[in-house]
Amino acid sequence: LISISTRDTRYLRYQLERLAEWRGGQAAEAHYQLTEDSVWQSLNAGIQGEQILAFLRRITADALHAAVERTLVVWASQFGRVALGRVVVLDAQDEETMQAIRQAPELAPLLGEFLGPTRCLVGDEHLDDLVAGLKRRGIWPRIRR
Repeated sequence: LISISTRDTRYLRYQLERLAEWRGGQAAEAHYQLTEDSVWQSLNAGIQGEQILAFLRRITADALHAAVERTLVVWASQFGRVALGRVVVLDAQDEETMQAIRQAPELAPLLGEFLGPTRCLVGDEHLDDLVAGLKRRGIWPRIRR
């Protein structure tokens, strides 16, 4: 449990809330708890494990318990061993159609990893641009939901 004075700056408490879960408090003190999920969310938001440790050392005046440090190091080391992302699978009816798409200068940068001669991944963020580009080329895609 991490306790912090409510007199401390809001920014300091905001930073702590990005790393830990609110557990209540009294008029002069607020209580937060580091959990696996709160630390994972912080790491996933782009906060580095070392940044978390440095911040906690700073707000505890270098009195962060060694067991907490070890736990945070372990949790941070588990982060990023795999990555998930939303993708769309582009299936062409034949190799000729896929070749035409791959060779189109405005479409090629939107394509991701190729999974075969008629199939490739497309990042979810490129879907609308790819659909518009395909339609401009006279290739009207069917969207499977």
